[in-house]
This record gives sequence, structure tokens and C-alpha cells, in this order.
Amino acid sequence: MCIGLRVKVEMVLYHKITDQVMQTHFVNTHGTKKKLDYCEQIRLEVPEYFYLLGIIYNDNLHLHNNIDITNPLAIKLSNLTIRQMIVDLFN
Repeated sequence: MCIGLRVKVEMVLYHKITDQVMQTHFVNTHGTKKKLDYCEQIRLEVPEYFYLLGIIYNDNLHLHNNIDITNPLAIKLSNLTIRQMIVDLFN
């Protein structure tokens, strides 16, 4: 699910970009936060919750020292506000 959130955020933004050169730059930019920032630089509206969902999609992708993040991630995903943001993203 965490990777799916990241892919969906990036896909939504990619489809907002109408210029092919800018789309290529977007694809070649590494890191979702940098892609969000790039979209703002080219004057696309980036919903704030795309940044906020980073607490979900970044956790699973950046494990350190084989630490189990299942419980902290489950707590975040049980938060009603976070759940609504995820629903909004996929609608």
C-alpha cells in the first residue's frame, strides 16, 4: 500500500503536466518530495495532503537497520484523517 500511494501521487501530478519536456523532467527527478516541489515550481497546484501522505509512503521505503515498522505504520493508517486523505487520493 505504501508504494501504491507514492505511485498514485506521482501519477496524478504527471497527468497534470501538459508539456512533454516538463513531463520528462518530472520523470527524471528522483524523490517524490522533489517531484512535488518541481510541480509547484512550474505552477501546478499540489494538494497539501500529497506532502502529508509522505509519512506513509516514505516509512516503508526507507527502512533502516531492519527495524520493524509494522506497529507505527498501523497506527498512522488507523488515523481517520490519514484514511480520508487516502480515499481522496484514489477518488
